Amino acid sequence: DGRYARAENLLSKAAKQKDVKTIALATAHDAALKLDEPARAAVHYAELVQHDPVAAHIHSAKMAVSNKNYIAALELLDPLHKERKLPPQAEFYYLQCLQSNQRALEALPMLQALRKEQALPSSMLHEFELQLHTSAIEQCADAESLLQLWQHISERLRGEKVILTPFCQRADALGLETTAVQVLSDALNQDWQAELLGNLAAIVIA
Repeated sequence: DGRYARAENLLSKAAKQKDVKTIALATAHDAALKLDEPARAAVHYAELVQHDPVAAHIHSAKMAVSNKNYIAALELLDPLHKERKLPPQAEFYYLQCLQSNQRALEALPMLQALRKEQALPSSMLHEFELQLHTSAIEQCADAESLLQLWQHISERLRGEKVILTPFCQRADALGLETTAVQVLSDALNQDWQAELLGNLAAIVIA
């Protein structure tokens, strides 16, 4: 309701209960920031670090992601990921950070774990899967890595226009015009789309 002072006060009291202490301290920290009270926020955060350091790092990383500071978030999450201390939701933040730090290829194999843990609704997971594959394609630095990536993309995703189009554009840019033409031709044979025909014409004419 926007009553951040009252919320902070109630959360500070709730933090005395061990079973809700982590979430109470994290949210009290957020309430203090909303009140423009960084000193009080720092007190709550210091207590959170002492009580649950993993949760504290994840909370800081989540805030960094919300501010699009993916480098800072990655520095917080990377050690926890290596130690396998990230819960499923935090793994999602971690993959977002990898994607935004030109490391989408590294993130792709981790999608299966997110799917297994059901960390996201199926529609949201599918959308993120498409975004991550698109980023991985665009981040491929050479023809060989692009071809290897394409070979590992499932048939289910290869038919998606949002995957197909950037792949062909990247293939064309990396000197794989023949591959791009073949992939687009095969796609058009299966599903005639004017946009794909336009992509094919752009590659052939160029």
